[in-house]
Amino acid sequence: MALSLTVAIYGFSKLSFTVFYQLGSLCLHVWHLQLDLHLYYGILILHWLLCSVDLDVVSIPKTNENFRLLYDTKGRFRLHSLRDEEAKFKLCKVRTIQFGQKGIPYLNTYDGRTIRYPDPLIKPNDTIKLDLETSKIVDFIKFDVGNVVMVTGGRNRGRVGVIKNREKHKGSFETVHIQDSQGHEFATRLGNVFTIGKGTKPWVSLPKGKGIKLTIIEEAKRRIAAAQAAA
Repeated sequence: MALSLTVAIYGFSKLSFTVFYQLGSLCLHVWHLQLDLHLYYGILILHWLLCSVDLDVVSIPKTNENFRLLYDTKGRFRLHSLRDEEAKFKLCKVRTIQFGQKGIPYLNTYDGRTIRYPDPLIKPNDTIKLDLETSKIVDFIKFDVGNVVMVTGGRNRGRVGVIKNREKHKGSFETVHIQDSQGHEFATRLGNVFTIGKGTKPWVSLPKGKGIKLTIIEEAKRRIAAAQAAA
């Protein structure tokens, strides 16, 4: 009797341990899944924030300093010092043109702005010059061949040049061919291109290097020349 009771208790405890182990594994799996989802959504939000701060203006009232957030030719964010006049506006790339209730037209920009009654000539991928005090469109730049652009995505992020031509392929990405001021040509997707001026003159001041990407050999020669000049 005592032996059978011991076996029964042992079997019950083993069964209980198995059930609790399975439940614990399930809870741990669910917890890991929730953690993965939180990380995934966090990465999405961070990616959206980083993509939406292109050419943003940062002002520090206590020191009376203004900066514009730009990319360097290595694809890194750089704070570029601005004068007070240039800190009053921002360039925004147009995402879509739509019509709301009662046929009211409005545009959406890549930094999340919605502006009603835009100029009828403004189309998607164009750039608007926005007054930061009034939030009104002052001027706009067409996404046309011959205008100066900055690349904001891909391997050529931070480079500046002029649009040479556009390639349209059915069922694939549209490609834009760009030439910088040194004559170097490169290509990238249309979604990575941000027009920053009409013709060859940009509407915003550019950081050191003016968006010209140097090769490793050119960078080494420049460092050697700077070291020799300082010696």
